[in-house]
Amino acid sequence: MYTCNLGDAVKLSTVFSVASVATDPTTISLELKSPSKVVTTYTYAASALTKTGTGAYYKILSVSILNAPGLWHYSWIGTGTAEGVDQGSINVQPRESAA
Repeated sequence: MYTCNLGDAVKLSTVFSVASVATDPTTISLELKSPSKVVTTYTYAASALTKTGTGAYYKILSVSILNAPGLWHYSWIGTGTAEGVDQGSINVQPRESAA
């Protein structure tokens, strides 16, 4: 689980593999569910995810994406040549006032 403050950016990354060998899935997506249960899907095909090497991908969730405090859930989903799911959560805490 990641923990951050409202207004922080978070980098989510994953590596897909087959028999311990990094492998690119046929399709890859990242589903992000907000505390209010709204699901947003990002795909590599739509250029919303960044590939750093064979089977390795990341997405930077910026301030505009993580825009509400609470528990967010994410799922990396690979299909085809490297099927799998990598899930986790992000605890976005309210920013404390400086006053």
